[in-house]
Amino acid sequence: MAAVDLIILGLIKNQPMSAYELAKLGGIYELVRLSKPAIYRNVTLLEEKGLLSGVDRKAGKMPSKRIYSITDKGESHIRETMVSLITGRPNIHFDFNVFILLIDQFPKPEAFRLLRTLQDVLREHLNHLEGQSAMHGMLSLPIKALAEQHIKINKTLLEWLEGFMREYGVYD
Repeated sequence: MAAVDLIILGLIKNQPMSAYELAKLGGIYELVRLSKPAIYRNVTLLEEKGLLSGVDRKAGKMPSKRIYSITDKGESHIRETMVSLITGRPNIHFDFNVFILLIDQFPKPEAFRLLRTLQDVLREHLNHLEGQSAMHGMLSLPIKALAEQHIKINKTLLEWLEGFMREYGVYD
């Protein structure tokens, strides 16, 4: 099962909601890189698999919306998947690792420009995350912990990238 499915199941387990309401949660998806189209697509697939059940509800003159709740099968699936996540080898992958691996494929001036761009993007993301920290008081402990983790990861990556760029000759 994809992490996307697990996230959706976990959030709906806490509170039944529509796919639209899931998509509006915003900040959570930034932390786990989950797109709105993936939410809509996966909610439907999870219902087809019997892990979610949906009921159409209509309020006044508004169009009806499908409210999803987790099934017993879905709850069992969360438990099984969580156990397999912690007992197996964690899948930790950073997209920029591929970037660093292939940086030598570019002429040095272009590689330096790309590395500076990566550095700028990481700094902007870190500034954004730190700017969001005012909201942390309203978040659950696991979400606060993830936000904190992302801040620390970005700081560490920036520090590491600075050393790599120095060694690679960007500052010569």
